Amino acid sequence: MLVYVLGMSKPSAPDVLQLFLQVAPPSMFSQWAQQQQWRTRSGVYSPAVVIWLMIFQRLNARGTLSTAVAEVVQGRLPAGLLVECKRLREDKVSRNTSGYCRARQHLPLEIAEHVLEHILTTLLQKLGTPSAELAGPVYLLDGSSLQLGASRELRRLYPPGQNQHGRAHWPVLRVLVAHDLATGLATRPQWGPMYGANAVSEQALAETILDQLPAQATVMGDRNFGIFSVAYGAHRRRHPVLLRLTKARALHLCCHKKLRSGTEQAVVWQASPYERRRQPHLPADAEVPGRVVACALPGWRPIYLFTTLTLPAEKLIQLYALRWNIETDLRSLKQTVRLHRIDVQSQAMMEKELLLAISAYNLVRAVMTLAAQAAAIPVRQLSFTHILDLVEAFLHAVSETPGDEAERFARLVRQAATCRLPQRRRRRSFPRQVWGSGYRYPRRRR
Repeated sequence: MLVYVLGMSKPSAPDVLQLFLQVAPPSMFSQWAQQQQWRTRSGVYSPAVVIWLMIFQRLNARGTLSTAVAEVVQGRLPAGLLVECKRLREDKVSRNTSGYCRARQHLPLEIAEHVLEHILTTLLQKLGTPSAELAGPVYLLDGSSLQLGASRELRRLYPPGQNQHGRAHWPVLRVLVAHDLATGLATRPQWGPMYGANAVSEQALAETILDQLPAQATVMGDRNFGIFSVAYGAHRRRHPVLLRLTKARALHLCCHKKLRSGTEQAVVWQASPYERRRQPHLPADAEVPGRVVACALPGWRPIYLFTTLTLPAEKLIQLYALRWNIETDLRSLKQTVRLHRIDVQSQAMMEKELLLAISAYNLVRAVMTLAAQAAAIPVRQLSFTHILDLVEAFLHAVSETPGDEAERFARLVRQAATCRLPQRRRRRSFPRQVWGSGYRYPRRRR
């Protein structure tokens, strides 16, 4: 039964490639090219093959151009994905990576955008689990920074940071993501320069990402997003919000009345003079009616929440406690899918790599959701890293033992259901420490 969740009669491959063929069949790329009049390459590296190989690079441990070309040379791609050509018939596909590299550069950016949106929409329709207490899904907002290749174009568009010791070497990209709380699926990210004259803030990027959320989706964010512009932008688009406030802002909304733990107060949030100077386009009657809820968890400082939801205070606190999942999702994107650094030389390739890395992440999340549904457990109890290791192992076994595709895919789902995170009954006996590892070359000696 699990094999038919995505609406296919019978899978033809036992791994994430099968999910890719289901949600993005090769015929879809030719239809897009005809509708938009895109000039695409013909031959071995068609748009469908290039898209999959770029996704495969994110799922592979090494993720180099050579490992992607080896998949084509060894015949590990299904026949439905490859376009019939002379080199394939004569088995003369070159091991050189230059052809695949040129195909990546010539791939239209619009195709990568369509693939991400189509995969996300299809997976949300098939795997989405709406909450019984809320009218729509819950999306977590958070931002991060990515390092880029030090080319002249990227250094100009995304300047490196600087401090008292001088300017850094690597360009830095600011990225804002929105993840579905139930499944962990990520929407199309928004990005911009983190430093320089054209630097953008996470709050400004949130204005654009709110337009991508489905109707009546609840927006949840930390204190960085607990400002009027984000709350009003979501309220204007009819998205409920659950935002954490700073103590000073919470006291200002409550007219400097002290809130005890577990109490709440109805407020009408209006723009301050400072916010109106920063955003002169705000209407004169801009306001957001809601509640300010105060709570104090054991071992934590008192926190203040602003919400437009009608849930009781206890439910709101339990819901906001799940906001930490976005931190682990960002860790999976930056470390496991290796998105902490995009080593390219142009802006166009950077955007295509970023969009298709999110697509690869969503495909692995789909396997996790299938496994969680099979074991009747929350998807957040499964390990993203362990399931990605399973996926990579199945990727190498596609062409070794043909046949029994449905059973092999079901076995993948069963094995993924066993990759559970440990349930610690008590806190760690040692502190968690992180040692930074910078990306810099040795100093050049004159």
